[in-house]
Amino acid sequence: MVLLGRMNNDKIVYWLRQITPIAATCIEYNKTLATRNISDFEWIEGLKVINPLL
Repeated sequence: MVLLGRMNNDKIVYWLRQITPIAATCIEYNKTLATRNISDFEWIEGLKVINPLL
């Protein structure tokens, strides 16, 4: 992922700590994640993501 290539390790860890609980919750409860930042989540297998503004 290009975004990760531009971040240092501390930023990657912080970023993953922010998105992992959100994605895990949606997967666990079989829910779709509605976000404008689809590219931050689309790489996670089993997660359904939509942009509600489209």
